[in-house]
Amino acid sequence: MNISAVYAPENSSMDFGLVDPEGVFHYFTVTGGSIDKTIRVSESGNYKFAIRNNSGVTVKVSGIINY
Repeated sequence: MNISAVYAPENSSMDFGLVDPEGVFHYFTVTGGSIDKTIRVSESGNYKFAIRNNSGVTVKVSGIINY
């Protein structure tokens, strides 16, 4: 799965990733206002895409996920 997104404000810290069937969040911590990462899943199952805002402000995110 490839995640390509931008967010504002740019100085916010964000976690982008997948929650596995066991409820564990596998993520990339991102700063700087954009992400372009690929996540590879080695085991089959139902995964959920998730974004966590680590900042104390509202963040707007827009992007594309290809899987």
